[in-house]
Amino acid sequence: MAKRFPPFVLIGLAIVVCGIGGLIFFVLSKRTIHLSASEIQSEISRKFPVGKSDLAYRYRFDNPKVSIDEATNQVSMMVGAEASALGSKTVRGHLGVSGSLRYDSSQGSLYLDQPRALIADLEMADLPEKVRAVASSLLAKGLEEYLRREPLYRLNDKDSLMALLRRNLKSLRVQNGEVVIELGL
Repeated sequence: MAKRFPPFVLIGLAIVVCGIGGLIFFVLSKRTIHLSASEIQSEISRKFPVGKSDLAYRYRFDNPKVSIDEATNQVSMMVGAEASALGSKTVRGHLGVSGSLRYDSSQGSLYLDQPRALIADLEMADLPEKVRAVASSLLAKGLEEYLRREPLYRLNDKDSLMALLRRNLKSLRVQNGEVVIELGL
């Protein structure tokens, strides 16, 4: 005949199991990730240099430098840039881009949302105005297009808990010079 436990032992055991399960769920169901500019920089630097080339023109971006402005809560990036069109001199300089952040839960990735590129400096003083305008526009649109398509940072999906949590964004903000991502169930 099987030994029966008194009801209070079974109830106590059920309470302990539920308590431990609840504690584990609480601890594992939320994760906050803090990303510094240097962490984002490290991730995106692996993707550079990037560029585009066709019969009429080519451009190239390299040496990205990521920064986070605490005053505006904007993420910015400065890149080295060069462009040339068929039969014209190569233009070199620096291009900056900034914007707010967007999180794509299907990929667990951070993107620069609606990036706005600004010409920081380009060596093109001896070029005609029309060529300068085309080069500036080509570089700005090229960098904006690239950043709409490519993430600044991708969360680690090798951790099975992170793979589950990354689909559920609780909040995304820039605070104290860091990007703060809260994920949870």
